[in-house]
Amino acid sequence: MRRFIQEYVLGEYDPDATDAYHDNHTSESADEDHVKDTSKRYHVHVYTNGTVCDLTDIPRYTEVRFVCSEPTVLISSIKEISSCKYVLTVQSPMLCKNPLFQQEKRTFFIHCNESLPEAEAEPAEDDDSLPKEAQMSIVPNPDELHNYAAYAT
Repeated sequence: MRRFIQEYVLGEYDPDATDAYHDNHTSESADEDHVKDTSKRYHVHVYTNGTVCDLTDIPRYTEVRFVCSEPTVLISSIKEISSCKYVLTVQSPMLCKNPLFQQEKRTFFIHCNESLPEAEAEPAEDDDSLPKEAQMSIVPNPDELHNYAAYAT
């Protein structure tokens, strides 16, 4: 008795398609969660010209997504997103060393200015819910360029 094995190639690495993918997705996805949240970030390689699909008569296409994950390299999922189009996710600790996949450290700047004597200060609405020493004012500083709309004084 003979056994026949059917073999399917999901694609061959395509550097031009990979570059096109990155060109198209960099500007479109700049505000999406996978860019802001390091746990959702991934790097893509595109594989094209796989075995011709018997349903569509088009060669198979695969998007390989590399994600940062410790401790070993492994294929964590393979999904067929439409007929003969696949997304394969590879977990890799090597990617975690890349600065784009490391958690961003947020830095906040606080500028402290000397308070005006009470006689020169403009009257402000009192907030009786906080003790006087715990109250602060938020005053924008138009002379400095910064990423925050206001400074605490």
